[in-house]
Amino acid sequence: MNRIWGLNPLGYHLTSILLHAVNTFLVVLIAGRLLGPRPGEKGNAFPARYLSPAALITAGLLFGIHPLRVDSVAWNSACKDVLNGVFSLGCVLWYLR
Repeated sequence: MNRIWGLNPLGYHLTSILLHAVNTFLVVLIAGRLLGPRPGEKGNAFPARYLSPAALITAGLLFGIHPLRVDSVAWNSACKDVLNGVFSLGCVLWYLR
């Protein structure tokens, strides 16, 4: 990425923030897969219909603001952790599908 951004730190931070947003979105999708209705199960039950969006938002927020994840976004040298998260969470989501 040195050829793209040079010595400008803004580009590195924007890249980390974008990758972190993708990771948070993948966590919400994974939580939706795990907490949603099972195949063959009717999704009209009262708790399942109203509990799932709140649980998805909570899962996304907890992952997004957790200090272990935010530290990787704040430091440019830890960009490899954020990029690794994209591929790891993508693989988990692919497995759940």
